[in-house]
Formats: sequence, C-alpha cells, structure tokens
Amino acid sequence: MLTQHEKRKTLVFMLYLSGFYDKEETDAQIDLYLSEELMVSRDNANGYEVGAGDESSEEIAALKERFNKVTEKLGVIDPMIAAVSEGWKLGRMGKTDLAILRIAVYELFFDDDIPSAVAINEAVKLANEYGGESSSPVFINGILGKLERNRTADE
Repeated sequence: MLTQHEKRKTLVFMLYLSGFYDKEETDAQIDLYLSEELMVSRDNANGYEVGAGDESSEEIAALKERFNKVTEKLGVIDPMIAAVSEGWKLGRMGKTDLAILRIAVYELFFDDDIPSAVAINEAVKLANEYGGESSSPVFINGILGKLERNRTADE
C-alpha cells in the first residue's frame, strides 16, 4: 500500500511522462510505468519484494483516476500558475517542477479533502526530492503561496 506521499510522487512521474507523448502513447507509457512501479511492495525489513496482487490493481485504478482528474483541469490550472509566475512562462519551467505545481494546484483548488497546508508542504517536499534545481522548493513554495493568498483574499 502506497503512502499519500508515494502516491503524489507517482503522480508527478505520470504527469512528467505525459509531457513527452501524445495521448495514446501517454496512456501506454503510464500503464507500463504503473505496472512496473506497483509490482513491488514495500517490506521495511528487507527492502522490496515482488507481487502486490489486488492491492496494486486498486491503487493503479485510483492513480489513473487522479491523473485524469488533474489533466482534465490543466486548462484551468496552467493559466492559474502562469498568472502568478512572474517572468516564468510554463515552457521555461522544469518539467518536474511543473508537474509538482499542477498536482498541488489541483489539490488546493479542486480537492476539498486535502488541507491547503498539506498540499503546499507535500509539493515543497517533492521539490526537495525531485526538483530540477536547488531553487525548486523556494520557487514552488512561492507560486503556491501566491495562489493560496489570492484564493483566501477572494473568499
């Protein structure tokens, strides 16, 4: 069973992959990635062991559903990011940073089950782990902070 952080990490990789392929190829690449990624289950004592069974099938379905929800909202999410990323067009951003931002913005604005602080904290944690540069966590925190301040000011 994946933790919430591991699920977000997997979503980052899924979104990252989607930036390199057309829709059909993206689906095939994501299926391949997920089947390989979730074929192993964590065993804290011995590292990893193969064979997660039905649990993996459920997690794969849930991850695909989450991925589809995020990608369906990209037409709204990307302009939100662009509006507060002064001097940074989306095309100039690192693909990993952009994937992290997209997930976090989805969680901030479209997922009422995730508190804002958790979405931002997780995004910064992912940026520390996978961001393209040492400035990634600061950049991501700044973008998400602006969006959150704008959102709360509007309420």
